[in-house]
Amino acid sequence: MTPYRDDLASVVSRLLDRPHERPWRILRGTPWHTALPATHAERRQGWQLDVSATPKSVPAMLERVVPVLRAHRAAFTFAPSVALVGWLGGRSCPRADSGKVLTVYPRDDDVLAQIAEELLARTAGIPGPRVLSARPVRPGSVVHYRFGGFQGTTNPFQALDDDGRLRQPLLAPDGTTVPDRGEAWFAPPTWAPCPWDGTETAGPFGSPDGLAPGQAIRLHRRYVVRQALEHLATGGSYLAIDEGGRGEAGEAAGTAVDVVLRHARAHADADLTGTDARSRLLHEARMLRRLDGHLRVARPRVVFAAAGDVFLVQDHVAGETLRQWVHRHASGGAGVPADLALMMTRRLVALVGAAHGAGVALRDLHPSQYLVGLDGSLGLASAAAATPIGQTGPGPVAPGYHAPDLRTGTAATTSEDLYGLGCLLFLLATGADPLLPADVPGAVSARRDADPWTEDPGLLDWLGEPATRPVDGRFPVEGDSGAEPRRHEGRPVRDRLSAWLAVLARYGDTARLLRPAITALLAPRPEERGDLAALEPLLAGRHPLAPTCASASAAPAAPADQPGAEELLADGLDHLLATMRPDDERLWPSGDLGARTDPRNVQHGAAGVLSVLLRAHANGAAFDVASMSLDAAARKAAAWLSDRCERGDRALPGLYYGRAGVAWVLADAAATLGEPPLLAQAERLALRLPTSWPNADIAHGLAGAALTQLYLARAGGDAGGALIAREGQFGERALACGRALRAAAVPGPYGPTWPVPASFGSELAGGYHYGFAHGVAGIGYALLALGTALDEPAYVELAAEAGYTLCRAARVDEDGAAWWPVGPEDANRLPHWCSGSSGVGTFLLRLLAVTGEQRFGEYARAAAGAVYRARWRSSPSACHGLAGDGEYLLDAAEILADPTYRAWAEDLVPLLAVRHCRREGRALVPDETLTSVVADYNVGLSGVLAYLMRLRYGGSRLFLVDHLLTDDEPGAPLR
Repeated sequence: MTPYRDDLASVVSRLLDRPHERPWRILRGTPWHTALPATHAERRQGWQLDVSATPKSVPAMLERVVPVLRAHRAAFTFAPSVALVGWLGGRSCPRADSGKVLTVYPRDDDVLAQIAEELLARTAGIPGPRVLSARPVRPGSVVHYRFGGFQGTTNPFQALDDDGRLRQPLLAPDGTTVPDRGEAWFAPPTWAPCPWDGTETAGPFGSPDGLAPGQAIRLHRRYVVRQALEHLATGGSYLAIDEGGRGEAGEAAGTAVDVVLRHARAHADADLTGTDARSRLLHEARMLRRLDGHLRVARPRVVFAAAGDVFLVQDHVAGETLRQWVHRHASGGAGVPADLALMMTRRLVALVGAAHGAGVALRDLHPSQYLVGLDGSLGLASAAAATPIGQTGPGPVAPGYHAPDLRTGTAATTSEDLYGLGCLLFLLATGADPLLPADVPGAVSARRDADPWTEDPGLLDWLGEPATRPVDGRFPVEGDSGAEPRRHEGRPVRDRLSAWLAVLARYGDTARLLRPAITALLAPRPEERGDLAALEPLLAGRHPLAPTCASASAAPAAPADQPGAEELLADGLDHLLATMRPDDERLWPSGDLGARTDPRNVQHGAAGVLSVLLRAHANGAAFDVASMSLDAAARKAAAWLSDRCERGDRALPGLYYGRAGVAWVLADAAATLGEPPLLAQAERLALRLPTSWPNADIAHGLAGAALTQLYLARAGGDAGGALIAREGQFGERALACGRALRAAAVPGPYGPTWPVPASFGSELAGGYHYGFAHGVAGIGYALLALGTALDEPAYVELAAEAGYTLCRAARVDEDGAAWWPVGPEDANRLPHWCSGSSGVGTFLLRLLAVTGEQRFGEYARAAAGAVYRARWRSSPSACHGLAGDGEYLLDAAEILADPTYRAWAEDLVPLLAVRHCRREGRALVPDETLTSVVADYNVGLSGVLAYLMRLRYGGSRLFLVDHLLTDDEPGAPLR
């Protein structure tokens, strides 16, 4: 077994096992495991110790630390594998978790100092990265301290925060609770005095995040840091001013010039050889100096050390990254226009050739490390994996742009760069990264009984050969289900990407022109990739694989194995039924973020997936998995949700993150399955929802609760014709929500807005958004529905003013497409439902239908244009991708009575299909990470299935109350 797969849990078990002592328990967790003594008194919070290590040093650290903890009967959590230790010290790890290999939970604060002193003595000389959220007990020590909840144990104090995420709040001395934010810096509460007089802060910068507001940071006596460009667990990069010293490159001595500081932390990003971020940065500086003069690089000026860390000073080169250049030129098209793409291809070929001429293989050709100058010239800003040809060197730092045959410790070859170059040409041809979820042949367990942290794409790079990698947090396990599963062999990545190019080639020239070169460069065998000289005939069309002049306008046929909407829908529903786990605390596995939210909610939990099963059931779809029918699956899921929906934690109001959506889906289940008790339960839950709340939005806040009150009013019998009976309990509560929403409106530069108070315990606090999930569009829709259903003209009037706000905030390009940023301070132009054109258009279409104001229709059409133009690079998901955009285009087709928009919605299906993977023979689309498959509604498979089902069967859009805007029955399209 490779060392990266070593089982540290067995090491800990061996160190804790003593024949004459009461046994310890080891509880599996995500991602850490927990070791508990036989007599364990649960604590809610307190001071705790974090011990860091590297993959190479972790065995020695455990051998020295665990006996101390055993002697003190102190509970602790630990990383269960060397792979996780490497990830915790690497680039992909969130900075708040960085370095936390082992955390000690003392039974009281009195024993804390004693354990710390013993650990200091025992771990002297053991290397480990800094734990950014804690403070070292002694400078340079791997033992750190911080204050927080004892979340790694069996502690029951975890609760939903104001955003619907599961966290453990801290209990203040006065009995109030405050959120434990888990910041990436040392931030104990003011009422928890530090057990030591630690004076060290966060390394060479002297502030938690590298830059404190208004603080001038001077390094090496001459570099004044002005702006943080990137923060990583392993270091970061900063824009700085070099205030003087000797002149360089023709500069006069003492001249102040802009430079870039690259920072590498001690012992971060370490591997089994002991190589860490500092040695990687030093290696990169040597490679850049070697390449300087052969090609354009951001020239390294000097390397220096500070507080044990290493800094590289480089020239600051004006321009944009190649990724930014591609996205700018590919906006609205299937890839970069052909003439520009061919020009950039030749520049890339020349740059790679120049590197090879200098005797260097770049190895990792990620587009973020290339700089396109203001004059269009191409240069290299970083070369983290560059290695002299024939020598060994560091591995790649990011997935997607390096050869599958590249492994740390192997000799660098030019063929590795040819594969990476093919990945860059794919980016030019599509505007998208060449990322695909893995095909998995054979039977795969759907149990999350292995390491769920392995869903992280950065961590997957630690796990060796692709055939041994886990899928969606699980390693393949044969015989997991009762029936013999369908089997499908994994397809070569080149074939899958070529099929993607074939689909796009039907819409634009670039994919067709570059496809032969990309296909040649992505050959799985290094010897089949040819050389750089062989590319020119491919680019010039003088190759059997390239289109001839006579057929230049003919696009390749769509791949024969490309699944259509029917197959994606059938296989997706099949997958949902097969992966449901009614005995688990989470009915369907979720991703890293989803696993930290309420397992019942719509966004990431059971309610959202159940809503799709109910819609399939109502449409008469008949998909079976083993002995479980769709009806049986829906009933099992409804029973699971019913059993857990009224447990005593907070009834948050949001439709997607709160309990409003859970009540909504239970009411749907009652109607679809003929189970009246579920409706009674939905009503009880809805009556617990607040009718005032600091956040007004749909996803987390009061607008979501308002829509559920309206929905329950109709479902539960408050209705009277087209209007809701105002005197009914749900009608009254809907009115109360409406009054609160109206009172919360604040005048903005374009009209009414709904900012979240800065004092509210939410990540959204202190600003306002425009989109449907978190902003004006969703709140406006709730007001429109309240005003129409309750006969409140003032609400409709306020909704119309919200519509004008959005029209004024629109950013319309020269082609007439309308885009919206997240909020007034954002410079991006976004197309999707959560924030952007799709969500804003969803509201504007309904405003048009109710008010007849044609201005709303004009902007809704312009929003549809933006949505359609953005389709090439979009993920499959509903929240930020094609499924939500497709729902909007179907809305536009119905409300505007224009079949063009339905045709556009149909056009999205092939773009969903090109990203599919085959698992147990099923064609499945990935979640918005593009590398895994999860069931979640808004960011995963279920939202895609909802869109495909509506495309196939028709009907209304889920989680809207359009039937209350007219006299129609639920499910009828709004016109």
